[in-house]
Amino acid sequence: MFIPKNYREIVRQLLMNQESTQHYFNEREFNRLLLQNGIKYTESIRAEMKEQFPEMLAQSPEITPMQARLDQLALYANQIQYYYTATAMINATTEIPSWSTDFIAQQARYEIYDIDGCRWTDDVTQEALRQLTLEDLTPIDEGPRFLEGLFKLIQQASQLGFSIAAYWLCYKDSYEVKQPEILKYYVDRSLVKKDLSFEPITAFEPVAITDHQFSYTTPEFQAPILTQIKAEESVDDNCYYFEIKNAEGNLICFDVTIENLGAILFGLIHQIDVALLEKAYLENQPADLPMMYSTYRYDRFIQSEVLPIKTLSDLQTVPTTLFHNTTPIGRRGIYYVCTAKFLDRYGKPLGRRAFSEAVAQRDSEVRQVNSNAFESAIFAALKTALAGTHLTVHCAKRKKILVDGVPNIDLALEHDSAKPQLSPIERQVGQCLKRPVTTVYSLYSDQQPIPGLVERPFNELVAGIEAVRDHYLR
Repeated sequence: MFIPKNYREIVRQLLMNQESTQHYFNEREFNRLLLQNGIKYTESIRAEMKEQFPEMLAQSPEITPMQARLDQLALYANQIQYYYTATAMINATTEIPSWSTDFIAQQARYEIYDIDGCRWTDDVTQEALRQLTLEDLTPIDEGPRFLEGLFKLIQQASQLGFSIAAYWLCYKDSYEVKQPEILKYYVDRSLVKKDLSFEPITAFEPVAITDHQFSYTTPEFQAPILTQIKAEESVDDNCYYFEIKNAEGNLICFDVTIENLGAILFGLIHQIDVALLEKAYLENQPADLPMMYSTYRYDRFIQSEVLPIKTLSDLQTVPTTLFHNTTPIGRRGIYYVCTAKFLDRYGKPLGRRAFSEAVAQRDSEVRQVNSNAFESAIFAALKTALAGTHLTVHCAKRKKILVDGVPNIDLALEHDSAKPQLSPIERQVGQCLKRPVTTVYSLYSDQQPIPGLVERPFNELVAGIEAVRDHYLR
């Protein structure tokens, strides 16, 4: 734990002052004196103060009531700084807006969490945090939200002939892709032949490395194309996914997580091109992947039989029903981008076509994906979905630039760190900073935000619209 040297000298002066004036210093005074001496008040300093000078913090509840409550519940706070673009607004009557990608403002958001890392709030604004009722503080359920709204989207898609089913994938083993370009050749050949059964571990010839480890190659190439590795299982290794078929029974989307299901169904309902939806929600964006410094791995899973989603109860009980009441029906292979040194997965799982495209693009210097067509289609679909309601969607892009621990939430809320206008240099930094850009959506009625639908991802927005729209009809 690093504590500035001047910190203890300031404490000594405060204690001497206390003895002479009979005035016991409190946390706000301590923070002010630290700032006057060029020292930032940090969580580390506060932790040492709690241990060595608990009387000081005991003086603070009436001064910092929210922090006193967080101390009582053993909770902590982070301040998250974002760069934001201008906000676009969409409702049933507005024109489809153009969307600037220039970052123009810096704003802070806050999150509260416990020692286990469980969040007790989403990242919220200063105003929302000030209005928070401390008695209502409870851990956030990190499971899917607005399941009733998501099921309404499933019903609408079913009426158009789509069918939705869930299945379970259970991890089996992993292989490092030693020769991505050679594997791409065989993958591409299977795609041309429409060979859905192609699986490299069974298609290639095994070469023993040890009694329990093999490489796989072909007579034409001979050198290892894939090599078996020992990989630790992750929390994502035994999970459920969804598949979507069209009216003809053809599979159009698979390995869809519940976090993306609503967004994809919304797009299909509003006739957005499947290729655009796959690019947005089922594939990695090249701009977000360290392609020049990465390799690939191939993981195999045991797949369960599928469970058709016909009722809300089916959707609500997918995890338990799949885990306890379905049987394995075969193996599935999934490709991943991974770090070159430790072979840790990076990004979304890749199907065969996505793997082939990723290998083809990994040495390309063109990283940005043109999303104008997709965003225009999304805006037009939202405009249709909001027809007949008083609802308006606010959306903006943002880029996370800093996460900082907050030693005292009340003292932090006394100062607004927002920058409504970034300087030209800050704007350039915002554009060049290699951080993922996310789009967040908020739902409003008569200029008032709908609780639980502020700065949320698109999947939650569309499920949330379906969940609340009956309350906001014209």
